[in-house]
Amino acid sequence: MIRCAALLYAGCLVEAGALADVEYDKAVEEGSVEARPFFAWLRGWVALAEGRVAAAARLTGEAAGAFREMSWPLWVRNALMIRAHALALLGDVQAARAVLAELDALRVPPLEICGPEVPRARAWIEVAAGDVAQGYRHLREAATVAQQCGAYALELMAVHDLARLGQAAAALPRLRELAEVVEGPLAPARAAHGTALVAQDAAGFETSSASFDACGAVLLAAEASADAAVAWRRKGQLRQAAAAQRRASALAARCEGARTPALTTAVLARTALTPRQLEIARLAVAGLANKQIAARLCLSHRTVENNLHAAYEKLGVAGRDGLARILEIS
Repeated sequence: MIRCAALLYAGCLVEAGALADVEYDKAVEEGSVEARPFFAWLRGWVALAEGRVAAAARLTGEAAGAFREMSWPLWVRNALMIRAHALALLGDVQAARAVLAELDALRVPPLEICGPEVPRARAWIEVAAGDVAQGYRHLREAATVAQQCGAYALELMAVHDLARLGQAAAALPRLRELAEVVEGPLAPARAAHGTALVAQDAAGFETSSASFDACGAVLLAAEASADAAVAWRRKGQLRQAAAAQRRASALAARCEGARTPALTTAVLARTALTPRQLEIARLAVAGLANKQIAARLCLSHRTVENNLHAAYEKLGVAGRDGLARILEIS
C-alpha cells in the first residue's frame, strides 16, 4: 500500500494504478476483507488523479462501506474525502455535499498526509456549484495545510488547481518551486502548464497535454488541450484550434463525465469574455441574483450588471438562458 501511495504522489499514475489493481485482485482472490477496501480506496484515489471520476466515486464508495462495517472511522473518512471530490467533478453537487456532511459527522481527525484533501474536495464542490471564488479560498487552505505538514506533492496539486481555475499568475512562482522538490514526471508537467496558462502559449499547452497524457493524468491532458484550443483561436489559427478541441474532446471522453471549467465552458466564451465577466457569468448561470453576485465578489450591483450586459453582447445572447447555453457544453 505504501509503494502504491508513493507512486501516486510522484505522479506515476500508470504504475500506481497497475499495482493497486494487482493488489486488489489478490485481496479478492484470497478473500481478505481487510486488504480489499484499502486497495479499493487506493484504486479510487488513482482513478481520481487520472480523471476517471465515475470509477473513483464507485471504488471509494465500496471502500467506505467496507470500512464502516469494520468500524474504522478514520478510513471511512479517507474514502469519503476522495468520493466527495469525485462526485464534485461529476457535477453532482448535492451528492458531494451529502458525502462531506457524513465525513464531518464522523468527527475524526485526518491522517496528517491526507489533511489537504478535504479542503481540496470542498473547493471543487464550490466550483461545481459555480462559486469559484469560494473554491479559491478552500484551495489556499489545502495548500497551506499541505505545506505545514511537508506534503509537498499534495501542495502541488492544490496550487495547480488554483492555476487551472484562473489564478495562474499568482500560483506560478510556487508551482515552479514545488516542481523542483516533488519527485516524478507530473510535477514539471504541472509547472509547465502553469507557465503556458500565464503566457497563453498554445504550443506550450499542447506540450503539457502530451506530458499529462504520458503520466496517465488524462483529465489534465484534456484540460490542457482545451486551453490550447482557446489560445489558438485567440491567435486566429482556427485549424489548429479545431484540432486541439478534437483532441480535448477525445481525452475528455475517457474521463467518465468529468466536468471542470476548462472542459465545460465553450471555447467561444473563454475567448470572448474577460476573466471577471466569465466569473460573473458562471455565477449567474448557477442561479445567483445580481445582488448575491455583488456581495460574493465584493463588487457594486452596477458593476455586476455592466459585466453581465457586456457578456450578453459579446456572446450574442439576450439573457441568462442564452448565457447558459453558450457556457455549458452538453
